[in-house]
Amino acid sequence: MLLTENLNHARHVEMERVTFLALSTALIIGALSVIVELQSNFVKLLCVAVLYVFNDLCNRLMTRWGEVFYSHMLTARRLFLLLIGEDENKLYDISPGADPISFWQEGFIRKHRLIDLYFVFDNKIHRERRRKSPLLSVQSYVRTRRVFEWYNHLINLCLIAIAMLYSAKFILCDNILPRPTRLALVWAVLVMMLVWRQCCPAPATENYDA
Repeated sequence: MLLTENLNHARHVEMERVTFLALSTALIIGALSVIVELQSNFVKLLCVAVLYVFNDLCNRLMTRWGEVFYSHMLTARRLFLLLIGEDENKLYDISPGADPISFWQEGFIRKHRLIDLYFVFDNKIHRERRRKSPLLSVQSYVRTRRVFEWYNHLINLCLIAIAMLYSAKFILCDNILPRPTRLALVWAVLVMMLVWRQCCPAPATENYDA
């Protein structure tokens, strides 16, 4: 019962992450299509800056979901080992100062011969055991978490490039305000984006198996 519930919760979290990623991407693309039609380059720049903050918040939420997914899968692994008769004391036999995540993922679970026999708790371990060359498997395997991170960084880079484009257009092409004022406004927006990244760092992540 407990094992099933944890696996169900992990599956729900995975589906929520994928659905949210699709919706947030569609929202950003739709917003960009509206921003292009605006007249003022400075308003475009402000809107892109807001999208940048929004995308960063989405990434933080995805990170949080990843940690919840890992917690459920870690608990399911521990319950599985209990069900097959493993000594409960060994599941918590962690030396002082050792990282419990590394203990489970790189130590006890990775060496346990039954951990992926009836349910694939970790696709990386599963592939290592099926391939003749474990080293090749380790080098070629990419976690879903990493793909999400790369995707989010790509969107951030695109938004930064678009922000720089509208900044240049506002400084060079818009003559409503004096150029020093335009430069000051552009720097204010760009500094705001930088301060957001520095003052609101992404939450710390564990080495979870998402």
